Amino acid sequence: MPRVNNTADIGAKMETLSSEEKNDLQRSMRRTFEDLRVEGEAVIRNKIQSDYMDEIEVAAQIARHELNGSFDGYSPASGNFGIDVIHPGYFGYDDWDNMPDVTGGSTFDWFDDDTPDNLNSGESGFANPLTIGDPAVHIILGYGSYSPDPVVSRLREQKNDNPIPAVTTEDVFRNTDLRIKWKDTATVLQPQDTFAVRGFAGGENGTDYPAALYPIGLTFLEAQEYRLLDPEDMAGTSENDVVVET
Repeated sequence: MPRVNNTADIGAKMETLSSEEKNDLQRSMRRTFEDLRVEGEAVIRNKIQSDYMDEIEVAAQIARHELNGSFDGYSPASGNFGIDVIHPGYFGYDDWDNMPDVTGGSTFDWFDDDTPDNLNSGESGFANPLTIGDPAVHIILGYGSYSPDPVVSRLREQKNDNPIPAVTTEDVFRNTDLRIKWKDTATVLQPQDTFAVRGFAGGENGTDYPAALYPIGLTFLEAQEYRLLDPEDMAGTSENDVVVET
């Protein structure tokens, strides 16, 4: 099973969820991640519920401490916070297909302060990560690709200037229909954490390929930001934005 980060690893303070909040969390999970491509199956949901619920509850308790109000499921009332699957706008993108093409035989930047659609600091890479805004807590359980012929073979995260070991994605992107690389230890991101992701592309050297990578996971988000529709409105230079350009 995946390892569970302890609070010292995450560097976070937590508040215990009430019984009602725990019930809301379980109900939210039951209604999420079902794989409807195969009738009667819930492959992704079952994987998450069996392997990652301890980590998701840790993230929920961090959100309980960091975000306004109480946990309120998928339709949080004003002053509370809710849960959502990770949306591209929460990390600066309008759409996961909008990430730049990757070049075979080369590294590429994906999450940082400049590469996403709505973050334009002029500097990209690990030296210029994006920042998580005050209204959000994320938990990343793995990475997938929407590309019909994925060439991305390695991904590496950096959180708060601390490098995280790279993971190999080539085998699952090429050999499984869901094309998801599950993480051994989920990444939890809380307000004011900095975060960047780089990758390496296989394929033919010098040839450009669409990658369409996406993180699989959950976001805990304050109700006011839950109402935002346009991803451009989720990004900005204020700590109150969902994702912050610094």
